[in-house]
Amino acid sequence: TLLKIVGVKIYGVSWKREKRIHRLALDIKFWRNQVARAIRGEVKYSDNLHD
Repeated sequence: TLLKIVGVKIYGVSWKREKRIHRLALDIKFWRNQVARAIRGEVKYSDNLHD
């Protein structure tokens, strides 16, 4: 995937920045999963919001 390629390219960067970028990548992955789940189960998601 694109993230893996980016991760490999970033590997030469300093550890601290690498960690920050890694966390950002995890956040992006998390939010993308959230959005995908929301789209897949849109009705269920809106029901949960109204609870």
